[in-house]
Amino acid sequence: MRIAIFVDGSNIFYAQKENKWFIEFEKVYEYFNRGDREVVDAHYFTGSPHFEDVKKIRGHRRFMSALTKIGYHVVEKEAKK
Repeated sequence: MRIAIFVDGSNIFYAQKENKWFIEFEKVYEYFNRGDREVVDAHYFTGSPHFEDVKKIRGHRRFMSALTKIGYHVVEKEAKK
């Protein structure tokens, strides 16, 4: 079975924050990529911090880099104020 994963990063971020839990995206990927299942595509959609907010950008980039190493294709759009 071929599977595609689509994650709305903004909604997941606020759901985790509000409910005080954490999703391990590597385990999500592994869960869907076992047995007779094959992840053929994994996308993570998110807004990126404003370019002037250097502190937030560093953390954001590290997280996006980790997602890419897991196998997600990160789709970013700069957040507007």
